[in-house]
Amino acid sequence: MRPARFRRLLHPKLENFALGSRYSGLFSLGPILVLGLVANRLPESPRWLITKKRYSEARKVIENAAKMNKKCVPEHLLIEQSVQEIETTDRDKEHSTEQAENFIQIFRTPILCMRILVMCCAWIAVCMSFFGLSFGSSNLSGSFFLNYELLMLVEVPSHFLSTYLMDKIGRRPTLCGGLLIAGFACLAGGLVRKDQADYQIACSLIGKLFATINFDVIYSHTSELFPTNSRSSAVGLCSTAGRIGSILAPIIANMGRTLGSEVPFIIFAVINIMVGFLCLVLPETNNLPLPSTMEQAKNIKLNWRLLPL
Repeated sequence: MRPARFRRLLHPKLENFALGSRYSGLFSLGPILVLGLVANRLPESPRWLITKKRYSEARKVIENAAKMNKKCVPEHLLIEQSVQEIETTDRDKEHSTEQAENFIQIFRTPILCMRILVMCCAWIAVCMSFFGLSFGSSNLSGSFFLNYELLMLVEVPSHFLSTYLMDKIGRRPTLCGGLLIAGFACLAGGLVRKDQADYQIACSLIGKLFATINFDVIYSHTSELFPTNSRSSAVGLCSTAGRIGSILAPIIANMGRTLGSEVPFIIFAVINIMVGFLCLVLPETNNLPLPSTMEQAKNIKLNWRLLPL
């Protein structure tokens, strides 16, 4: 669970208790400083180290992980002879592999290009609805602080629910279903009469619940669709595209003050529903090994069944 969730949950309390923006800002700065100190102690990904042929470092990371988990790694998987055989095999295919593993090659491969464009659209929709519903708490009836607290509090169970759903029914059904349910919840909240404020708040909470689930699953699904050497770049590109949704979110939420409180809900609903159906073209990656090469990424088969049988 992300510390930012608790920071956003406590932030309105600090303001409500008249601590002022200065002290609440200092309070929010504390976890960031701690995270900066801890980040330097995080180990590098052994999979990435292996692809870069830094085998001794990868072995050290794997051994430390096995020691912390009280497990034993078979010695034949770590011996230098196996490493030398891998190096010899890779050296023979170095020229062809170098071009295939280039991040630009994703856009030269139609199926991978389609996937990254769809994921960029999904990131925009997820970020827009996630932050838009938070900013839109001022459009709801009643206390602003209470509405904001409820929208932040609903994020806590969503993290446990997203973990369960991703493993139980898979990444694609969770993402598509989450986008569609969040979209229809926003649509219901936008079409409700103004005298039914409680119903609109309930729809907003349901939308925020599934928007948070979408935020959790989209990281995993994006990273599992692309090969090792291009994975971080693909996630970074999609995340950057998602900032478009983050930028538009407060602008759309602010429309509720001038055009009516139902306008942001309807906009979020239309975008989420459209992207939810668009994500059906993505393959399922649950319980599949992470692709190491472009060829393995292309060979991930598309299964049109939404739910596992």
